[in-house]
Parts: sequence; C-alpha cells; structure tokens
Amino acid sequence: MALMRSLRYWVRPIAVLALLAAFTACQKEERTEVVVVVDSDYAVPTELDAVVVEVVDPDGGLQRSIGNLAGPEDLPAMVGLVHEGGPLGPYEIVAVGRLAGESVVSRRALFTFIERQILSLPMHLVRSCEGETCPTGQTCTEDGCADEEVSGLRVWSGSPERLGGGDGDADGDVDGDVDGDGDGDCGPEIDLQTDPENCGECGYACEVANGTPGCEAGACTIDSCNEGFDNCNFNVDDGCEADLSSDAANCNGCGLSCRAGRVCCDGECADSC
Repeated sequence: MALMRSLRYWVRPIAVLALLAAFTACQKEERTEVVVVVDSDYAVPTELDAVVVEVVDPDGGLQRSIGNLAGPEDLPAMVGLVHEGGPLGPYEIVAVGRLAGESVVSRRALFTFIERQILSLPMHLVRSCEGETCPTGQTCTEDGCADEEVSGLRVWSGSPERLGGGDGDADGDVDGDVDGDGDGDCGPEIDLQTDPENCGECGYACEVANGTPGCEAGACTIDSCNEGFDNCNFNVDDGCEADLSSDAANCNGCGLSCRAGRVCCDGECADSC
C-alpha cells in the first residue's frame, strides 16, 4: 500500500466541495478537510474490483468518483474532501464496493467539517455487511450497525486507518518510508509525496497519456494536458483522453458536444470533415 496512491483519479474543484488527492504540509494549518479511507476484507480484484465514493453537500449537490482496484495493494482507497466555503455540514457520503459494475456492499455516513482541521473518516467495507439491513438512521460497519451521523473524528495523521485499527504498515510507517522521515529508501533528496518519478514508493513513475504527470501526497495526478487535449472524464488512469480537435463529445472543450450526426473537425462541429 502506498499512501494516497490507490484511488487514482482527480476531480476538479466545483462549487463548495472539491474532491482532491490530499494536502501539502504548508497548507495543513489552514485547510479544512476530511480524508475518507476505504479498506476492505474482500479479496481484490476477485470479490471487489472498484470503489465508488459519492458525496452530497447540504444543498443537494452530488459528486462521484470511481477508483478501480487491480490488486490488494490498491487498498486502502482514499480521497480528500476539501471544504472551500459555505456550510460546514451536514454532508452525506456513501462508499460502495463493486464487482463487474454491480454493487456488492455499501456504507453511509453524515459528517460536518471542522474549520482549519484535517480529519480522518474510515468508511471500511466488510463482507459481514453484505445484505445486512440496519435500522433507519444507522449503517453497517465493521462493528455492526452504527449511527450514520459521525462525530469525534480523528485528526488525520498522514497514515490511513486500516481495517482492524492499524495505521499504514505493521511497523507504523507508510510504505516506502523505512525510517519514518518521509523520504523512504530513495535518499533524502527524494520526496515520495511529490516526486512523479518516485510517487508513493521508490521507482514508481507516474505516466499521463497526452499530458504531464504530477504527484501529490504519494498519489499520481495530472499536472497538465498537452495543447488540444483535456481530462474530460476526470480519470487519471487514461490521462488526457479527450482530443478536443476531433472528439464530437468534447469539441474544442470538455462537454461541448456536437449535435447527433455531426462530427468534430479541427475543434468545430461540422457535417463532415
């Protein structure tokens, strides 16, 4: 497991809430954030192959992201919820474990941000909750049915809270950081949290199709897209997938679709090229 590496997507900031990878040290004191941690006792990818995180703000706005799980190293999956104004809560969050596009298990929570604090919210998905029905106002957790409304969240330590109560690895360090100083065994000049050539672990290089990779808190991100391309599906895995000069669904800009039967030629909708 590599910190903040496992759920590889980047959702652009919109409205009040931005779904971001994590925080930088210089922002820590000023940031209002909740880091959601999803671990599971299901086998990956044979029993779970994706995690879906949905967040509904107090005004009813919905944001959703999907992280694919290729193997056990992709757990825990994590996403930071960064508050950028407006009411602090309540926010509704649902974590869903999927297999082949079908929902296997889910969990729900209601929470409120605390100004200028970065908190941790475990949303672990366990097999004992599969098919379990809890009373109204409760959700199934690793400890059985519990209130959906959560309070007293732990301050985010920089290490995810694993299923069973552990943080990071068994020795208390984040993967790749053998001495606890944040640089892993790559040497003191390498920062595993920000170096796209060593992102999350030594030698793990981020790659972005049609763009330039970045690394934030040990997670691969898209730093920028090449001219004429964009990340219109907000998915890091396929990079800047949209060719704005020829994509009829994103003609000269994300979401600018041509009418049915028309094509995109050099960034303009036309009957034919």
